Amino acid sequence: MSELKTLKLTKLIIGDRPFHSNGVSTVKITQIDENGRNDEIFIDIPIQSIGIPELMENLNKNRPKPPSKQLQVKKNTELAKELGLQMNCVVQILDYSDENYQKEIQKYNEEEGWDILLKGICIDFEDEAGNKIADNGCKKEILKNSGLTNNHMLQIVNDINSLTSNMEASADFLSGKL
Repeated sequence: MSELKTLKLTKLIIGDRPFHSNGVSTVKITQIDENGRNDEIFIDIPIQSIGIPELMENLNKNRPKPPSKQLQVKKNTELAKELGLQMNCVVQILDYSDENYQKEIQKYNEEEGWDILLKGICIDFEDEAGNKIADNGCKKEILKNSGLTNNHMLQIVNDINSLTSNMEASADFLSGKL
């Protein structure tokens, strides 16, 4: 861990980025060398903070909602006690176990991970001719075809989230020090 540094912010000039965080996410791969032995290789991927709250706010607008269903609750049951019901009653509940909802939320969570990953990694994507690729769908396919696993993706996304969350979680607002 590096030495803790502080910066006293007294003014902000257009173009300054004192709140921008960047770092490196390191993922491990294993390859078999020419002698048949496993070689562990660590790949460093430059990453940056991306404004997770803002991204989440945008993503939450499209978050699937579970369907509701009616449920008969009988008095004196554990559920009736939990809900504070004193008589038989029909209640509307959200059905998080609905199969279609489960599929939709899984797809949503995957897309959310891809959005964080693609906004947070600081690498260039190019085609075979050296032309820059801007389309996120193409970038996603390139990463999938490069051998990126779900574990790699999770590691990188966690590292992106950690760029600012560690400092935010440990900030001592009363002393004025981070």
